[in-house]
Amino acid sequence: DSSILQGQVVRVRGIVLTECDWHRHFNVSGGPDSYRCSIWLQAYDSTTNTGKSGPRTGLQIRRQNVTDKPTGFTQLQQGQYVELQGTVSYFQGEIQLLVDTNVSPIILAPSVPIAPPTLIAPDSVNLPGQLTHDLQKGDKWQGSFVMMRNLTVTNVQTNPLRITATDPNNNQVLIFGEFKGLTNLYPPN
Repeated sequence: DSSILQGQVVRVRGIVLTECDWHRHFNVSGGPDSYRCSIWLQAYDSTTNTGKSGPRTGLQIRRQNVTDKPTGFTQLQQGQYVELQGTVSYFQGEIQLLVDTNVSPIILAPSVPIAPPTLIAPDSVNLPGQLTHDLQKGDKWQGSFVMMRNLTVTNVQTNPLRITATDPNNNQVLIFGEFKGLTNLYPPN
């Protein structure tokens, strides 16, 4: 799972899907009071002037520094259509853009509607009945805005929050609680 762009400086455009202060900072030096955070961008559809859902329509933008650089990054808000510069990198196998701390975000439009999530099943990303990723099927959903329905919680771990759930066919998914609002108030069953 690699990209020919790994290590290269690129500019990307997309709609802010998650704001910096929504992202939790588990096991990250600097802790929740640092400026370290990630946002996710959703692809922009120029024909409809809205967000675009589906496979390969999202990207994680990661800040590594503990100071507010680039200026304006932590103030980006959901729905803004922005342009960012950074280096294509990986974090635990996931493609991300490590934002350039010297180049401030450019807001291209202040308010663009976000596309609704695409409904997928756990076996769209994992091997049937397992918590193991199926890279052949799952790679296209990396970073994309998706929804899963009819899941039953089977296990909850805290600090950091991890929720394991299954669908009616016993396909499993692991939900990482990296966003404010997701809590451990989802007991098994």
